[in-house]
Amino acid sequence: MYIAIDTGGTFTDFVVSGKGEDLLTFKVPSTPDAPASAVLTGLQRLRDEYGFSAASFDGILFGTTIATNAVIERKGARTALLTTRGTRDVLEIQRLWRPRLFDLYIQKIPPLVPRRWRYEVDERVGARAEIVEALDHSSTSDLLERLGAENFDAVAVCLLFAFLHPDHEKTLKRLLEKRYPGIAVSISSEISPQFREYERSSTTVVNAYVMPAIRDLINQLENGIARQAFRASLQVMQSNGGLMSTVETRRFPVRTLLSGPAGGVVGAVEIARSSGLTNLIAMDMGGTSLDISLCQDNQLVLTSEGGIAGIPVQVPQVDVHTIGAGGGSIAEVVRGALKVGPDSAGAEPGPACYGRGGQRPTSTDAAVVLGLIDPDYFAGGDIPLAAGLAVTAMERHIAVPLGLSVVEAAAAVVRVQVANMVNGIRAVSVERGLDARSFTLIPFGGAGGLYAGLVAAEMGMGQILLPAHASVLSAMGMLLTGLKYASSRTLLTVESDARPGLFTTVFDELTAKVYGLMRDEGLAPEDVLLTMRCDVRYRGQAYEIPVECGPPFDISRIVQDFHHQHRLTYGHSDPAESIEFVTFHVVAIGSGSRFSLLPLKGNPALSNDPDRHRSIFLDGRHLKVPVYARDRLVSGQRLDGPAVVEEKTATAMIYPGHFATCDAFGNLLVTTLDGGDCEKD
Repeated sequence: MYIAIDTGGTFTDFVVSGKGEDLLTFKVPSTPDAPASAVLTGLQRLRDEYGFSAASFDGILFGTTIATNAVIERKGARTALLTTRGTRDVLEIQRLWRPRLFDLYIQKIPPLVPRRWRYEVDERVGARAEIVEALDHSSTSDLLERLGAENFDAVAVCLLFAFLHPDHEKTLKRLLEKRYPGIAVSISSEISPQFREYERSSTTVVNAYVMPAIRDLINQLENGIARQAFRASLQVMQSNGGLMSTVETRRFPVRTLLSGPAGGVVGAVEIARSSGLTNLIAMDMGGTSLDISLCQDNQLVLTSEGGIAGIPVQVPQVDVHTIGAGGGSIAEVVRGALKVGPDSAGAEPGPACYGRGGQRPTSTDAAVVLGLIDPDYFAGGDIPLAAGLAVTAMERHIAVPLGLSVVEAAAAVVRVQVANMVNGIRAVSVERGLDARSFTLIPFGGAGGLYAGLVAAEMGMGQILLPAHASVLSAMGMLLTGLKYASSRTLLTVESDARPGLFTTVFDELTAKVYGLMRDEGLAPEDVLLTMRCDVRYRGQAYEIPVECGPPFDISRIVQDFHHQHRLTYGHSDPAESIEFVTFHVVAIGSGSRFSLLPLKGNPALSNDPDRHRSIFLDGRHLKVPVYARDRLVSGQRLDGPAVVEEKTATAMIYPGHFATCDAFGNLLVTTLDGGDCEKD
């Protein structure tokens, strides 16, 4: 059996899978100040409350937001940057992009490492990997002495052209670790051996910045797991949709920046595939944020040009757009206008209805006031809500300032929240030239199903898939993926110099690295799926297009594929123009999905009748709405809106004018009668 754990800003989700058995899911409140505490509490609960033996588990899979939060909140380690003399200000200069062209007062994102903590090293490697100036050991020794006086927790090293000749970086790392045992050291030739100086520097700095916190977390988890007598190995979810070992996590914590959202997108893709859908917009709405990802042809969309909080990160990650629109988003009146988010009440103190001292109303409070959430059945009744506190907060902070009744104020909060969500979906679809109406919306997270119908109606989307176990889909996605390692190397090569032998040499080197990592985890080459690609561009272009390739390496075929991909991407190509091969990549994916989606078990005794009814404020009036228990639905059952579908960890709303059909896996396929064109089963 396996345990998957996803640590969110408000709740930590647990999913337990066994061979051929139903999933066990539950939540515990997150502990942001001590992230390991919630995880260990949940593991103890598995033993005490559910009666599991610690020895019965084969693996523990873990997704975390600690690196993400450290960067966003700028609460990472005290970090220094060592760089080649003359390049100290690369992090400050950044790129010459201007996202707001006519803004005379635009502010650049401040670097994580201020200028006084960036140090120049006397050395130089040239563009052809030649040593222009050898590393000066005398000045380096003086520099190390100065670093000690500043009491740094971490050091990032990024030297010019180290991706071609890494010896100087490796020497600095060895000297730093010898002089300051225990210090976190990140070197660019290990973190991101690719060109583009700013992105490479930024990625190396982020890795060093979050390394001490991730190391501490992994140590606490492994020690706590051992104390509870679990013998299962711990693996960590990466931003690229795969898992990695704790050894690699300690070395490359930058790969965990989108750990949780990546698991959710993996789960959404597998759910869509099981339901016969191919194009989807995944929408993960938790307590703090809304993560949106668009997928076509059941494929994860990965990018190496992503980042977090405006800081670029040059590692592969699922293409996710994040906005501050979660269940804990705070509603307030600002200069006479209603504003919802991005500030969040988080887990502590949480929404007003949690009764933990929160005074300001949130999206969750609005849902309680309207009747969308049953305060007696929140988290399956484990966390009863105080509806009176939600009413008081809504009245004091929203209703009175705007001259509305309490329910009208709550409805207004929901409308603004939905508008924020719609803008997020437009960012990944319409703004990229894609028609959202041709995609199926898949909402998940604890709050996603509440608002999906309103979002779909606003976007003109005709189909929604409400997945089973929606609130823990990010954890469930970890059970549906395997180990995943990637290795890259920049080697600028013009078309006239490209030879199959060169490709073979580079790809063999990269393949040996990823096979070695898989071998350390007990996987043989026959258990590993290997993919190879090269980033290609026309000479003079600034950015590349990835082109799949593999042995035997036919250069002419790779060139033809590039022209074709360029034409598909930009609408034109120029076969007469010379091309350039830039960066080579190898990705290894280990077999080992720990869970298969199981069809519903037939039970003729189950009734299609609702469990009960409750009053919900919809369309300006109170309606008596049927409430269905998710675990009592049967395949083929139809639910006409308005209707509520409840499960222990999530609530979904089927709005008036919509109807839902339960599929063989317990997912609800919702049709919005006024929706646009969408893919059909």
